[in-house]
Amino acid sequence: SAAINQFRDIPLFCAFASENGIDLPNTISDPEWRPLSIDMVDKAQKLFTSGGFINVYDVEKNINLIKNFYPNVKNIVLLTDNTYGGTSLKALMRKEMEKFPELNYISLDGRKITSQQARTEIEGLPAHSVVLIGTWRVNNEGQYFLRNSLNELFTNTPDLPVFSLTGSGIGSVAIGGFVPQYGANSEVIVRQISRFYRGDKGAIKFNQSEGIYNFDRRKTDALGVRSDQFPANSIFTNSEDPQIHKYKMVLLYLSLGSFILIIFMVSFALLYSRNRRLRRNLEKNE
Repeated sequence: SAAINQFRDIPLFCAFASENGIDLPNTISDPEWRPLSIDMVDKAQKLFTSGGFINVYDVEKNINLIKNFYPNVKNIVLLTDNTYGGTSLKALMRKEMEKFPELNYISLDGRKITSQQARTEIEGLPAHSVVLIGTWRVNNEGQYFLRNSLNELFTNTPDLPVFSLTGSGIGSVAIGGFVPQYGANSEVIVRQISRFYRGDKGAIKFNQSEGIYNFDRRKTDALGVRSDQFPANSIFTNSEDPQIHKYKMVLLYLSLGSFILIIFMVSFALLYSRNRRLRRNLEKNE
């Protein structure tokens, strides 16, 4: 406490941080450890003169979005990885799902399962389930998942609805979600610092990121989603499988090359025919 009080008047800023978090114990021996979700802003302000820019994950808006798209949903399945962010999102979900007692909450926790086990559990989910992606980067052994690992998880469940709490998966497997507008927003922090050292001690504060409804246009078109089902000010990502895009470009270049070759051959045939006709006329005149 004495060490913290010594630096209390020195401004502390954060960027790319989350409003929700958890307290970490010195050791974790219980594999069923279930930490409580805490307000990191409140905690930071009690310890330091702190501010900056934080991301807010709105579980309630995502659940309501899912219910709007799939009124018969019964199970909300959170997919998280073995990171601090993944564990804190899991704690946040447990807290927020208390607002939806009519829904069953299922957690696929990267602390306990490998990628292959997650795929097996996804394939065995009960009917009327919807997956909500949190983070999926690190497994229970500290190894990083490949970039296409999300695609592999849902290979055998193409009809399973998938949404995103963080933006992860939008453009590949997720239909969409209400996600933070990420950014360092360094100009916000610089202005606070400048005002603070000009004497405005109340300038240091936390600014929350604005959330946006972001959807994969390709998936919503395939689902036949009506325009009135989208929230106001929704934005759309025009995604396409990278391999398909690659092959499309190859086909485009091949088609273009074939077209040019056909034009050349037709031009050559016309020129050859014209030259033959001129030569016959010359021979006849001679």
